[in-house]
Amino acid sequence: PYLPPEAAGWDVSAVTAEELGAARSFLDRRQGLTPEARLQVATALAGRLHAKVAGVPVNDGPERFLELVVTAKLSR
Repeated sequence: PYLPPEAAGWDVSAVTAEELGAARSFLDRRQGLTPEARLQVATALAGRLHAKVAGVPVNDGPERFLELVVTAKLSR
């Protein structure tokens, strides 16, 4: 998968396999969630993972952050 340059230097080593699985599961099923549930789950997951990828902005929203974390973790 393509990893944008701004995420290429992210240190995602602290993200566990369980957390990666939760993020991937959410990303795979997000289309079936209500907008409220989708935002709530994305925000919660991103908040938990953001603490493990210190210093990374969440400028594009929690779903994009999760997409980039998953891509960064899988590309290593």
